[in-house]
Amino acid sequence: MLAAEAMAAVLIKNMEASNITSAPDPDWSATHMILDAAYRATCSATTKSRQPLYPNAIRELELARTAVRSLPVNGALVARPVAKSVKEMMLRIFDERSGRRDDASRLLNQVMDAADGAAPWLTAKLTAEAIAADLQAWAVRGIDSIVNQAGQWALPGGGTHDSETAEDAARREFGEETGQSLQDAERFRCDLSTELVDRLGNRFGLFRFHSGPDSLADVAERINLATRANRAVYRPNGPEVSDWEIERVQIVAPSQLRNHLGQHVELTRATILQGAFLHAKTRPPQNLSSIALAPEHYAWLQEVRQNIDWYGQMAAYLLFPDRSNSDGDYDDLSFRL
Repeated sequence: MLAAEAMAAVLIKNMEASNITSAPDPDWSATHMILDAAYRATCSATTKSRQPLYPNAIRELELARTAVRSLPVNGALVARPVAKSVKEMMLRIFDERSGRRDDASRLLNQVMDAADGAAPWLTAKLTAEAIAADLQAWAVRGIDSIVNQAGQWALPGGGTHDSETAEDAARREFGEETGQSLQDAERFRCDLSTELVDRLGNRFGLFRFHSGPDSLADVAERINLATRANRAVYRPNGPEVSDWEIERVQIVAPSQLRNHLGQHVELTRATILQGAFLHAKTRPPQNLSSIALAPEHYAWLQEVRQNIDWYGQMAAYLLFPDRSNSDGDYDDLSFRL
């Protein structure tokens, strides 16, 4: 859906550039932001073994992002790869009986014709907008999924992509889940990194980053605004959030970390019922108050990973880090999933 919206945004810019009756707007920053969101969302879609689901689309969107950064921007060089990425993902998501496959092929042909000067950008723009609206409606009809550690305090995290360092993965995962980019290593420097081992012998990394010139309160406020649900479009408010798992963030004093991380939160009655409906691939009713809890409503908790012991290990390490790594005088953010 984000890639289709990025496609429409790119084509609007191309229409502006080809309109000889008015001066084109050379500022592609807003379009660049939408492209970045589409790229991050595509990168975050992986198999259980952490392999990308849409490797070709990732490459095409990276080409488009590179073209946007190359001044002056050549709109055709931006539009072509975005259209290819939209087609690849739609061919993977929808089966042969779906007319959406034909829509994706039609869009690519129209973009290629316009890029070659054989047709106006308007036709492709209208098709892209129709596809984006259709995908938005399709997403709204879908059923939410249950994330691991649902309802518990946790920290952003995930696995590494190909040729990615552990620190780079931590920065990327933080940005995907919170909308707060940590890619500027000078501004958001890493002051603590270590490898820990859980009770089963699995190794995992822990990284801590400075909040830069901004206060931690400002960072938390931005994240809470970005991750808040925008039900009108069935996604978070912030387009930068491509892996939507966080309900809210909260600043926690270091001395209180172990009261949050690694401590199981008793789920509310409403959360248990919502989980039961979602586990059954059914949209929960708006009013859950009339439904009595039954043993079967707890079944989903046995299948969704609720192991949070490693967060307790992280809290303990952050409380008593190696003195060579830090002076220990920091607040930290906790994240509610």
